Amino acid sequence: MRPRIILWGTGDFTKPRVRLLVNCVQQESDVKKIHFNVWQGVIDKSVLNRTGKLLIFLRLMAIFPILLLRYIVSKPSSAVLLTYPGYIETIIISVFARLRREKIILDAFIPIYNTIIEDRQLLPPTHLVARIVFIFEKLSLKMAQIVLTDTYEHAVYFSSTFHVPLSRFRVVPVGAENIFWDQPYQKHPLYETISADAVILFYGQMIPLHGIQTILEAAHRMRDKNLFWLIVGKGQDEHYVRQFVEQHSFERLKWIPWIPYEELPHLIDGANICLGIFGTSDKSDRVIPNKIYQYMARNKPIITRQSTALQHVFTSDIACLELIEAGSAEALVGAIDRLLHHKTCQDRKSDENQQMLPGPEVSIKALISELS
Repeated sequence: MRPRIILWGTGDFTKPRVRLLVNCVQQESDVKKIHFNVWQGVIDKSVLNRTGKLLIFLRLMAIFPILLLRYIVSKPSSAVLLTYPGYIETIIISVFARLRREKIILDAFIPIYNTIIEDRQLLPPTHLVARIVFIFEKLSLKMAQIVLTDTYEHAVYFSSTFHVPLSRFRVVPVGAENIFWDQPYQKHPLYETISADAVILFYGQMIPLHGIQTILEAAHRMRDKNLFWLIVGKGQDEHYVRQFVEQHSFERLKWIPWIPYEELPHLIDGANICLGIFGTSDKSDRVIPNKIYQYMARNKPIITRQSTALQHVFTSDIACLELIEAGSAEALVGAIDRLLHHKTCQDRKSDENQQMLPGPEVSIKALISELS
């Protein structure tokens, strides 16, 4: 008999992680949705202005009583799933879930304190708000019976930082959505105006762990080569790109603040090399970002920083995946040269990498079996 799971709260369905996770859970169990998405249109929560934060707060305060009432009168279930960012929901629903003897499953996809205070450094650790965030995150994690993380390294971080037993954690890799697997090969229209020997692609939210400065320095070092650099995204560190574009007359670098998500597969198709992350922070060492899975699903050559998280998942070498020193533009330049001169990587049409991708399906199947 399939277990019944309640998807509760205000999980952000604009995030591929949330959509993939919920889709996998729905395939293995009967899911009752008691949910409202307050995050529609919010790309990066950390850069919301005061008005945006106030609007989100008011939406949350208005919707939580309704969601809570719907949960209380709903049929019993095996567990309550709280998707990212479910920390607030964990505290709100914990008492009611315990009364109903239902396990709380929290997807701690992005660590709050680590992201805001340690990685992005938006507040100093001594700030009152920073201390409140730490206590709030610790309380949320302790109230969940099962905590999902995207990498084993994140599980270890949560366990050691907030003193939560490691046995509570389950690793569910990020993976890539079906559009990256199913869409036929087709170059994005952007490439029609590009004339170069090769195109180097990066896209992302311009957060510190991406290490955009390393990419820009590598582009500057290779400025005499007939390479085109396509950078897509906006966020906290976009000023580095804007400054670079303004200071350098670099016709073979194009910055596009954003394109629709559904166009990403064909954006990847037109690139010769796709770039991952190059940040030097501890957080950068613990993550395997969406873009790595997406690039691999389209079978593209990839360069990204060497990390404990990647080494843990990919225990053997993968063709056309270059792992380099974090924050090193020199290493990035060398990796680009190697891949561009690697005929197999530039010409291949096989799906050899795709077979090695660890998606969320197996982990979710094991989790649901645990609840049965």
